[in-house]
Amino acid sequence: VTRIGQQTFSSSMNIKEIILPSTLTNIGKQSFYNCYSLESINIPDQVANISAGLFGQCRSLARVNMGAGVKIIDSLSFENCTSLQRIEIGEGVSSISKNAFLGCTALKELVINKNLSSINSGAFEGCTSLSAVYFKYTESEMPRILIGENPELDYVSVYFYSEEEPT
Repeated sequence: VTRIGQQTFSSSMNIKEIILPSTLTNIGKQSFYNCYSLESINIPDQVANISAGLFGQCRSLARVNMGAGVKIIDSLSFENCTSLQRIEIGEGVSSISKNAFLGCTALKELVINKNLSSINSGAFEGCTSLSAVYFKYTESEMPRILIGENPELDYVSVYFYSEEEPT
């Protein structure tokens, strides 16, 4: 299996966990949208894009392991994933789109890796519990990151890898 089509598992209420094959390269828009019981997901290294609405409304989703090949987190990818408390942005991610994490009210910690170059406006809109951002590099290694309007990021504690490693 190399591809999962658009809305393939959308609104499948009984799926708690899915094991995606390492051969997977493409996951269509909203493939897991409204999978209310989905608790965890491992995105294979060959998948390059977390497409629009992919995990939107997955209110039980608490764990996401992002493969190294993911480059873009698209709009509304994790919309209203209200059980998600921590997200580590994968090594390959260069851009987080507008409203990617809209309404993730339990999200407390964000871990950012070296290749991220832009966080679009509203990417973390409604993430009212967000309190810490961890950069997986030292302050002197910090690349330029274009950060659009994200008021949720204005009052978080910022940590660099050299200061404190994420738990």
